[in-house]
Amino acid sequence: MSFIQFVVRQRKGSWSITSGDLDQSFEDRAAAMKVAVDLANKSGKDGKPALVNVEGRKGEFRTAWTYGTDPYPPSKADIAKLAPSS
Repeated sequence: MSFIQFVVRQRKGSWSITSGDLDQSFEDRAAAMKVAVDLANKSGKDGKPALVNVEGRKGEFRTAWTYGTDPYPPSKADIAKLAPSS
């Protein structure tokens, strides 16, 4: 199965979400994560399974949220855990 990927990463002091033609910036990680999960959930409901990948400090990526697997909507505490700063 192929997944639409929403990638959250820090760039030049802000946080961004990229996916296809989408490139949206946010002031903080929590806001970017919330929107990325919302977009991935909408994509999944539209029949296009999606996930949220987060870039870590060393440039590695990890999956933070997957449509159909992880709870929606995540709580504020869950959002904070999705992309720890380290």
